[in-house]
Amino acid sequence: MLLINCPFRIGYRIRIEKLDTWGDVIEIGWRSTRILMRENHLIVIPNSVIGVDMITNYSIPDKMFRVETDVVVSYGPDIEYIRNLIIEAMKHEDWIMHEKPIQALLLEFTGSGVKFKARGWIENYVETRISEERLNTAIYKAPINENIEMPSSDIIIHFADLGNELTISRHTKDFENI
Repeated sequence: MLLINCPFRIGYRIRIEKLDTWGDVIEIGWRSTRILMRENHLIVIPNSVIGVDMITNYSIPDKMFRVETDVVVSYGPDIEYIRNLIIEAMKHEDWIMHEKPIQALLLEFTGSGVKFKARGWIENYVETRISEERLNTAIYKAPINENIEMPSSDIIIHFADLGNELTISRHTKDFENI
């Protein structure tokens, strides 16, 4: 059925959802399909498995790909100010396509801060991993440079000798001895 239906071809980048696997198709046979993973590992998947699973084809209609990351900023600063800060940080990156939408969408209010989804487009899905790292780095620097606190979920546990007391406190930028 794969050869008749042709949901992908040799050279296409696909993701097989159920297996949480994605890479470049290098061979399609009657019984199996060979996929070269991004880590340069070859996997052979029976077509009977691929035929019943959802497949994402990153090569159609073209190689453009949207990269995105979640950003949590501490409560306090104006939401529009934070949104614009994230967008401006992304606009200064030359690897992001500026003719496509660059967005910072407010997702939710969490226990530690305001959560945004930052996203932009790149020209080629092959650069996904490095683009995600670049995106995270650019966005991380923007609030830090403006002295806006990024929440921490680290828990610091202090042991005191005073009667074997245990003190647990959240780690913050302005850490105080308890």
